[in-house]
Parts: sequence; C-alpha cells; structure tokens
Amino acid sequence: MNSAPPNEMTSALWGAAISLVNMAVAAIAFRIALRQEETTTFLRIIFGSMAGRGVITLAIVWYGLKILHFATIPFIATLLFCYLLGLGAEILILHRKQLEISRKFYQNDVEKNR
Repeated sequence: MNSAPPNEMTSALWGAAISLVNMAVAAIAFRIALRQEETTTFLRIIFGSMAGRGVITLAIVWYGLKILHFATIPFIATLLFCYLLGLGAEILILHRKQLEISRKFYQNDVEKNR
C-alpha cells in the first residue's frame, strides 16, 4: 500500500531538520578540532567534517526527493536557507576563534621580546 507523498509543510520541516542535524554535527566536530594541538590536525577535522557532511546531506536529499517524494521547492528552499544560516554561523565562529588564537599568540610574542 502506497502512502501519499508528504505535503509542503512536512517537506519544509524535513529540510530544516536535516540542516539542524548538520549544524549539530558541525558543532561537535568543531569542539573536537579545538582540542587539537597541531593546525594540520585541526584543519583535517574541520574540512573532513565539511566534506563528509556534504556527501551525507546530498545522499539524504536524493533519498528524500526520489524515494520519499518530498515536495521539491519547499524541501530544497528550506534546506538551502537553513544550510546557509548554519554555514554563515560556522564561518563566523571559526573566524572569531582564529582571531582569539592570533591575539594570544601575538601577545605572547610581544611579551617575549620585551
């Protein structure tokens, strides 16, 4: 027995939920990355997380559109909107943390040269 495809609101809510999970995983990866001493390890975790989340999100979008028959426009529009908000927050947080680290490094360097 086939059920009816999800309506526009359900599709939009699924798009928002997928983006919310994506942001939560990004936050976890960021916290793990901050514990690393080496910059290369930090960057591997951050960029690896971004790539992995992108592939998984793409697979979920395909499954939602082709198998679950989500309403395309509400699903994609909400997913994109929430994804861009999350990406903007992720970039802002990473930038602020980088500035904080740079300031500490600069202050330590200035104190050593006195």
